[in-house]
Amino acid sequence: MYIWRANRLKGFPLVGRYTVVQNTRRSIRLLISLAVALCFAVGAGAQVSPDLFSGLQWRNVGPYHGGRIASVTGVIGEPRTFYVGLPQGGIWKTTSGGMTWYPIFDQVTDVDSIGAIQVAPSDPNIIYAGSGDAVSSAITGTNGNGMYKSQDAGKTWTHIGLEGTTKIPKIIVDPKDPNIVIVVAMGGATGTQRGIFRTDDGGNTWTCCTLTIRPAAAISLRPLTSQA
Repeated sequence: MYIWRANRLKGFPLVGRYTVVQNTRRSIRLLISLAVALCFAVGAGAQVSPDLFSGLQWRNVGPYHGGRIASVTGVIGEPRTFYVGLPQGGIWKTTSGGMTWYPIFDQVTDVDSIGAIQVAPSDPNIIYAGSGDAVSSAITGTNGNGMYKSQDAGKTWTHIGLEGTTKIPKIIVDPKDPNIVIVVAMGGATGTQRGIFRTDDGGNTWTCCTLTIRPAAAISLRPLTSQA
């Protein structure tokens, strides 16, 4: 996983890993002018100069023992908390913006491949994870066995159905109701369930919404807009 972080801004001193801005009138005026100029440029549809972002650079923040990352989700109001799902490494969590990572899916021994993961926007303790990576195969041992749910921010996990999906590349949770979830299941060569599934009770029951479109095309589904 890579994160875009300001490691250095021209004209400002660097202390440790973070940029420290001198609390002077000149610095404040410079930052205000830059912000105003950027707002006008974006509002007018003008192209923003790359020089404005010259102090930002990507750096690898891990985790370093999980391989490729299939899905990432964050927590609203907690800018340092992230969960990542790996095709052959389960689920990892950081609460320090990537400084340290912890494997939190090791209690599940039936499967270790995660294709999608999503924190409920209205409740940071509720997390949904779909097992089975979209580009994996039975040969690589990365097929899944359905959906998993945590109600304690990843401490424990419960299997909540859709056993025959084998590959789940997308999960969408209602922004106001954490019990309403839409899942895209590709099925794969060995899967018995494919299509778009919906639950209104937090995964106790699932309804297949449609089989008229290719599930792979549904990966780009837009987030739910709550009607509540």
